[in-house]
Amino acid sequence: MEFTVTSRLKKDTIICDVTVPETNENTKYGYYLCERKQGTLKKQTYISENSFTFQLPCPGAYYVKVFVQRWPDGMQGEHTTTSKSSNIIQYYRTKSISYEELDTENFRSTEDVIYDILWDGVHFEFFIHYKPDSAYAVIFGNGGLNRTKKNTTPMPFFHRISWASRIPGTAIYYFDPTLYLGDLLAGYGYGTNDRWYLKQIAVLIDRILNKLNIPLTNTLFYGSSVGGFTSICLAAMLHSRATVINPRLNAEKTASRVVESLKENCLKEGETLLSERTNVMSVFQNEGYFPLLHIIQNIDDKFNMKTQIIPFLDQMSIEPMDCTGRLHFEFYFLEGGHNAGPPADVCLQQIADDMPLADIFYACQRWQQKGEEGK
Repeated sequence: MEFTVTSRLKKDTIICDVTVPETNENTKYGYYLCERKQGTLKKQTYISENSFTFQLPCPGAYYVKVFVQRWPDGMQGEHTTTSKSSNIIQYYRTKSISYEELDTENFRSTEDVIYDILWDGVHFEFFIHYKPDSAYAVIFGNGGLNRTKKNTTPMPFFHRISWASRIPGTAIYYFDPTLYLGDLLAGYGYGTNDRWYLKQIAVLIDRILNKLNIPLTNTLFYGSSVGGFTSICLAAMLHSRATVINPRLNAEKTASRVVESLKENCLKEGETLLSERTNVMSVFQNEGYFPLLHIIQNIDDKFNMKTQIIPFLDQMSIEPMDCTGRLHFEFYFLEGGHNAGPPADVCLQQIADDMPLADIFYACQRWQQKGEEGK
């Protein structure tokens, strides 16, 4: 018997939903809560409800194993039992603090933590995988949301969170609270016209890095699409560097439904989007800084090439900024357009190559080579 089972996270609980194509009043469901390393933790014997919720006891990688019993010919006949496991849900401890409590928080937990920082009524959420033996950090931005009826991305979400342990340094992920303002497809860190959330994310990242004793010169911002946009802007605000894949460079030149959702949920009546927040070139000019920027672009992403990359280069020729030695384009081809990114191993190598520590490594290599040539 074929059926589908999906799990989703809601705060500190996991909700398991089961869909059986052909069911009747005799169909029963059994639920086992499992953790990838610990095995089965809790059992719910057969019940008639096709959805069940478990409280999660501690951080871990959880899934639910579901057993479905059916009596096709009634309760007097033979029954069949089929089992299937849900998708894995990674659950992390969340620590809530206020902006005023930042001075007393060191962010150096030995376990992965989501920090929920409440600042004047807005929740700014950061996931931190701290590596005490490194003075470097990679800072990740999140992309857009899936808001289809069948699949709605839970919030907060952190793209590429599974890479955290493989990063050459502390991994910091930020979630854009603009996405809490309504039915948005992408937030761009916009916030409201009265309050620029991305600027405040920059303030919080600076505070966190200070607590971790990681200088801004030792950071790399990384993301793709909308996460590429916020990464570039944050790198300009904090005078760092960014490596981005298929980045949005002007939020107002993306798909009309994305722009309209931004306007509908972020603006008051009579307001318009502020270009200094939606265009990376405007951010560069206002900050007076062009960050070290590595743009990796899929040439099969024709929409991004036409609406983002080419206009960005045109604007640079009209309103020039000194980008000498600071802008590196890399093109690749993968069928699938905007969402066809390089494999994880390739991306991780690009991160390692673009990290500030790589500058020191390659400089030492060049110095060694020159020394050997002079012998």
